[in-house]
Amino acid sequence: MRLLRRPSQARTKAEARRRGTPSFPAFPIWSSCSASAPLHPGAAIGYHEQDRDEVYYVLSGTGELTMNGTKSVVGPGTSILTRTGSSHGLRQTGADDLVIVIVYSKSSSVSSH
Repeated sequence: MRLLRRPSQARTKAEARRRGTPSFPAFPIWSSCSASAPLHPGAAIGYHEQDRDEVYYVLSGTGELTMNGTKSVVGPGTSILTRTGSSHGLRQTGADDLVIVIVYSKSSSVSSH
């Protein structure tokens, strides 16, 4: 096992793209990938149908999640499970960046959104 002290030390496997945000690096972890994505003020991950299970974890900032048409406020410590076939979008709403980690299966294409 190798300890990484900075994200720049990791070897990226793919560049993930999200609607409304710039690309961000995706890192393989066992049988899944994770990506850290800062959503700057006014940025969003557009509302879309999910093609694989994903878990979002909010590290900092605030936002508004729309899941299957229902809106919720999210903030640090919020975990979000999006299941295949569900629809969701996430919008940054506070003064600071909304920073999230997204974990999903490596078997799915990271550029499908």
